[in-house]
Amino acid sequence: MSERARPAPRMRSARGPKVPVTVAEWDVTPGLHEWIEQQIAAAPEEDARWGRLARRLLALHPYTHAPSKRGPGFYCDTCHVEDGCIEGGGNCDTVLALAEAYGLEPVGETDVEVVRG
Repeated sequence: MSERARPAPRMRSARGPKVPVTVAEWDVTPGLHEWIEQQIAAAPEEDARWGRLARRLLALHPYTHAPSKRGPGFYCDTCHVEDGCIEGGGNCDTVLALAEAYGLEPVGETDVEVVRG
């Protein structure tokens, strides 16, 4: 019995058949940079070196607050810009990891924006 390749499923959208659909998800929890700074300031003195590390990581991952095409309105200059093009948005993985270390709750449904294009 010969194996025949199955045809790929046809994708349909408002633009017509066979148009791939791009799905992007961004964590859009607002103000994480500021919240982490508050947590660092409230930490005990013996944690000062970890606070310096966290501030340095925040400095290495600055955010730009500007509208982007179908984006959440802010993005990490380090992680979301490649060759001058914005390739994502919202909170980057580094800032999310820092926020989690300071006690941020896991991402909920209202913290994620899904963009279909």
